[in-house]
Amino acid sequence: MSAAIGRALDNLLPYNVIVVGFALFVGLIVFVTLEGVRHMHQEMDDTFDQVKFANAQSKQAMEKSIETRIGLKAVVGIAWLGYSLFYFNTLIPLCTTIVAKSTTHAPLAGPASNLLAFVLLLVATHLHVIFARLLVLRPRLFGATY
Repeated sequence: MSAAIGRALDNLLPYNVIVVGFALFVGLIVFVTLEGVRHMHQEMDDTFDQVKFANAQSKQAMEKSIETRIGLKAVVGIAWLGYSLFYFNTLIPLCTTIVAKSTTHAPLAGPASNLLAFVLLLVATHLHVIFARLLVLRPRLFGATY
């Protein structure tokens, strides 16, 4: 298996495709992080402006809302960290093992195993998107609609 990967990476096109794909993935991670920080900063400024000009009763309600949001974000952040550890320590190796073992099965079982690993990774990666949505408390990660 590793010899086949080595021969494939000796060719310039597959190597370039892998490098470009990795660069796009890293760029996406950086963009999502910066966009999240920008959104949190904007939300913080809007909240401080609202609290500054509110009456005493409204201030208490806003402070309770802020405390609830901060607490929810902390819980989601900790849960996402735990899921990320599970994802990288269990799910990725499991899918790698499924794909590696699929080469030794019957001709139809190999593609089925590969499809199983792909679907498992797809669903597991989608859970990261759900955690990101919960962390920013928005139904969409990108866009101007709140």
